[in-house]
This record gives sequence, C-alpha cells and structure tokens, in this order.
Amino acid sequence: MADEDVRKTLEELSRDLRESKARLEEAQRIAHVGHYYWNLIENRVIWSDELYRIYGLSPQEGPIDMAMVREMIHPEDREFVFRTAEEALHSEVRADIQHRVVRTDGEVRTVHALGTVKRDASGRPYEMFGTVQDITDRKRAEETLQQTQVYLREGERLAHMGSWAFGDSGHYWSDELYKSFGLNPENGAPTIEQYLALIHPQDRASVSETIQIMNQQHCGCDITKRIVRPDGQMRYVRCVANPVVEEGVFKGFLGTAIDVTEQELLTQELRRQQAYLAEAQSLTHVGSWACNFLTGKIFHLSDEALRLYGFDPYSAGISFERLYNATHPEDEPALRQQSYGAINARKDYDLEYRIYRPDGATRCLRSLGHHDPAQEIGEYVGITMDITERNRAEEEHEKLRQMEADLAHINRVNMMGELAAALAHEI
Repeated sequence: MADEDVRKTLEELSRDLRESKARLEEAQRIAHVGHYYWNLIENRVIWSDELYRIYGLSPQEGPIDMAMVREMIHPEDREFVFRTAEEALHSEVRADIQHRVVRTDGEVRTVHALGTVKRDASGRPYEMFGTVQDITDRKRAEETLQQTQVYLREGERLAHMGSWAFGDSGHYWSDELYKSFGLNPENGAPTIEQYLALIHPQDRASVSETIQIMNQQHCGCDITKRIVRPDGQMRYVRCVANPVVEEGVFKGFLGTAIDVTEQELLTQELRRQQAYLAEAQSLTHVGSWACNFLTGKIFHLSDEALRLYGFDPYSAGISFERLYNATHPEDEPALRQQSYGAINARKDYDLEYRIYRPDGATRCLRSLGHHDPAQEIGEYVGITMDITERNRAEEEHEKLRQMEADLAHINRVNMMGELAAALAHEI
C-alpha cells in the first residue's frame, strides 16, 4: 500500500510539473519571453521553446548550436553582445543587452537579454541563466514616438507655438513654450504666481480672472494677452486651453500658446489704415466696393458706400438688388445699358446717375468701375462718390453765368440807346 501511495504521489508531482511547465511555456509565448541555461563547465546551452521561436527556429531537444546563434546576431551587434557576456562572467555585473537578431528568413528582430552568473565556493563561474524577450514592437513604437516628438518639436519651433499640460499628472511645458516666455527649461515650469508675474500689468487682472473661472467651472479658454519676458521684451501670446475629462472625471487642462506678436502688430496697423481710409472716405463722400454684377455677389462694401445710399453701415442684409433698386427710374434704363455694355466688353466704366434714399431724398452719384481681365466676367472693383453738391454748384454757376450774360446784353442795349439819343441830339 505504501508503494501505491508513493506511485500516486510521484504521478501527481509529475502531473503538476507538466502543468507548471505548460503554464510557463504559455506565459512565455504570450509575453514573447524565452529563457536559456548555459552550463559553463560543459559549454552546453539549453533553450526554451519560446526562445527558439524568437529566433525564428523550430523548438528542438538538446543543446543549441552556439556557432549558429552567433551568426544570427546582427553583424553590427555581434562583438558587443559577446564582449558584454564575457564581462559578466568575470565580474559581478549582470548581463543586460539589447541587440538585433537576423532570422533565417531575413527578418530583423530586436531582443532584450538578461543573464545572471552562478559561481562555486571558489568564485569560479559554472552556470549562466537568463531570459530573452522580443521587444521589436515596443522598440518600433518607441522609435515612432521619438520621431513624432522630433516632428512635434520642429513643428512647434516653426510655428512659434508651445504646448502645456496641468493637472493630476503634473505640470508640463514644451521647450518652445519656455522659449516663447524667455524662461530656462532647467528651472522647471513656473507656478501660477510666477506665470502671472510674466503677464503685462494691464492684462494681469483679466488673465487671473480667466484662470479662476477655468478652475471653478472646468472650462477652456481662448485669450490673447501681452507678456513681459525677463529681458524686458514684450510679446503677444495667444493661449488656447481645453479641459481633460476621463470617464466623467476632470483631470486637468491641456493647451497651446503661440507667439502672435507679428500678427498682432500687423493687425493693429491694418486697423489704423482702415480707420484712416474710412475717415478719408467719410470726408470726401467716396465709398469703395467690389462685386460681381452678373451674380450679384458683393465682395466688399465700405461703410461710406452704404451711407451714400442712406443705409446704416451696421445694418445687415444689404443686398446688391436693394442697392440697384434705389436707382432713379428715369436713369435706370441708361444705367443698365451702359453698365452691361461695359461688362460684356470687359471694359472699365464711368457713370453718373440719381438714386432715391430711404428717406426720400434724391442724390446724384458717380461710379467708376475697373475690371481686371484675369478675373471672372462681371467682377469689378471701384468707387462711388456723391456729386450732388458739385452738380448743384455747377447749376448755380451756369445760372450765374447766364445772368451775367443777360446783364451784359442789357448793358449793351442801354449803351446803344444812349448812343442813339446822343446822335439824335447832335443831328
């Protein structure tokens, strides 16, 4: 009975061992990790099945041919691999190697090998045991990530745009963001107080309020503010931020900051020029426009052009038809004939006509249109001016000239009468 118990126990142990070995092999297959055993005394190496698969070989019983393995190591890595293994045998340092393997079908894989050396009482090494993991996919992912980071840094540098993150995972600023604010990356990202100290004094209160609202309401922002760098240089920076929410839980903020100084200065200059132009048009009663007379699409219409027609510049929905329909009925046929004649001939035009304003007043306008032959037919740019007062002045001048002519005629008649009377008296 005792022998039977021993037999059952051995069978259970054998079964457990086989199950453990099967689970180990399955775990290695899933993790792409193989192991090896190197008997240094007998110079005999045993590989696990997964290690064979990592090298692109079929699992086999017995020791592995190390000469074949040597040839499978990438030529550029071969010397380094065996030198590192040799150093591990003569020191207490564990072998830790990443190298490439060239499989028999030509595919190149990257592996990470770890090895520990066992020594006898005298310190002589007698065994090395280690693992080898296929890290090709991870390595490729790391290389892709590194390349993406290079592209991102270069893109940020070209666009003068930095990125940042703030939340549970910490506080992050990209290199370009440090550059935009004139800060040293070695000092780390600034605190909220340090950040506000960089904001222009006139913008600091509004930026501080925006930050408070973001933290309270977990909302994003899109603001442009001035900063003063440590060297005293002032720059305009546009900051855009969005909240980060994962599974309904607020985690922090992710955003960008772009240096828009040149664009802001150009915009300010453009606004000044537009203001000067609008003032000049208002003083001279000259409006500018651009449109397509055939499609009725208006590309540009200055405020003064609308005021000439008696419309409020701030009103919306002033269509081409509404402007054209303001033409005096007596002048509309000639205006249509002359304008469409110029359009069909692709020529410039110079027209005068009367309009009715919404308040009933009649005004005289002069319109000059220019057509670029390179543009679509019907597309014109031009100006329209109010010549009502000029026409009235010309009419008054003509009346005055006529009165002067009539007076001169009367004077001549009177003189002739006086001369005739004198002659009669002498006779």
